[in-house]
This record gives sequence, structure tokens and C-alpha cells, in this order.
Amino acid sequence: MLSHPILADLIELEFVPCVVNNRGDRGGLGENDATLELFGEPRLNNPVVRFVDAEGRALAPRLSGRWTPEAVFEGAAAALAAVSRPLPAWATTMAAAASLSAAVFTCG
Repeated sequence: MLSHPILADLIELEFVPCVVNNRGDRGGLGENDATLELFGEPRLNNPVVRFVDAEGRALAPRLSGRWTPEAVFEGAAAALAAVSRPLPAWATTMAAAASLSAAVFTCG
């Protein structure tokens, strides 16, 4: 999912990416455990994607079990819209591809 070049650039340039180890910390006293607790995520949970502001408020719905490039792109676009930031023009090619993935074509 994160190997998609447009999505990787969008995340790197428009967000501050952060990874929290869902196994927590040894001894339960570290930043991973504190962050899991802050967001109500259980240890050893499947990976989730969150788009939050500097205070930890959600900017887009939590993504769980939807780890496709299209789903993450939609979350990123929603997060940018929530803070009134436009989707970069160069990222619109992915927006077009995401909409095409759901298109239905018929042959006459």
C-alpha cells in the first residue's frame, strides 16, 4: 500500500507520518503503550491508519482492515479537506485512478 509512489509522496509531503508499534513496549512504560492507550487501541491489534491533528483529534475515519492504496488515499484526502487544505494538483492522478477502480463498464 505505502509503496504506491503518489500515495507515499502525498503522505510524506502533506503529513507527519508516525508508526506506533502495536505490540507496545517492553515493561509497558514507553511511548508506544501510551499512544495505544490514548487512542483506545488494544495491543497486538491488526494495523490501523489514523489521520489526526497535532492534538490527536481525528481528521478522517479510522481505517482498519482497509489497507488498499485507494482507502488510504481517501482518508488522506478527507483529512486535508477537514483542515481546508486542497489536495495537491499532482495527487489528482491518484484521485482519478481511485474513482476508476470503482467504475462499472458495460459492453453493448
